[in-house]
Amino acid sequence: MADGRDAARAQILARVRRAAAATGSAEAAPGGAGRVWSAAGTEGADAVALFTDRLARHGIGVQHVTDLDDLPRVIASSLWGYGVRRVVVPRDLSSIWLSDLDGVWAMRDDPPHAPLSARAIESAGAAVTRCALAVADTGTLVLDGGIGQGRRALSLLPAHHLCVVESGQIVDTMATALAELDPARPTTWLTGLTSTTAIDGVPVGGVHGPQRLDVVIVG
Repeated sequence: MADGRDAARAQILARVRRAAAATGSAEAAPGGAGRVWSAAGTEGADAVALFTDRLARHGIGVQHVTDLDDLPRVIASSLWGYGVRRVVVPRDLSSIWLSDLDGVWAMRDDPPHAPLSARAIESAGAAVTRCALAVADTGTLVLDGGIGQGRRALSLLPAHHLCVVESGQIVDTMATALAELDPARPTTWLTGLTSTTAIDGVPVGGVHGPQRLDVVIVG
C-alpha cells in the first residue's frame, strides 16, 4: 500500500513540475503592461536579494549573517527581543547554534525516543529550525523533515518560528525547488503567515500556524 501511495505521489509531483516548468515563474511586471518578469536564472547574490525582498513583502523579519560564528548571537538576540524563555528545537539541530541562549531553555524534540507532546510544543515561546530549500521568487520556505527541521508540528504550533536559511539553499523558482525535492518526503511550504477575516471581518494573522515568522540568511 505504501509503495502505491509513493508512486501516486511521484506521478502528481511530476505533473506539477511539468506545469511549473511550462508556465515558468513569469508574471506581469508592476506598472508595465505587456512586460514579463522572470526570476529564472537568478543566482547567488541576486537570488538572496530577491528572496529577501519577497520575505519583506510578506511581513517576515529578515536578518543576514555573513559569518557562521555570528549565528548563535543572532539567534539568541532574536529570541530575547520577543521575551522567549522556552524554545523547541529538532533533535539534530546544532548545539553550537544554541550556545548563546542564556536564560532560554531549549527543549529538544526527539521522536520516537522522547517526543514532546503537542501541548509542550505549543507552550514554547518559539521554535528554531533549518529548512530544506527556499524559493526566491515567491519568498517560500520548504521543510521536508530533514536535518535540523524536525516534525511539522515544530513549525506550526509555537507562536514564533525562527528559520535559518543558508544562501546555497535558495533556488530561483518553484519549478527548480520541485525538481530538487524528494517526492517521497512530506513537505511543508511556508509563504508568509496564514490569516483570516472570517470573524467580524477583522483580519487575524497566524490562525493556522505561527503568529510570527523570522528568517536568518547565512552566507
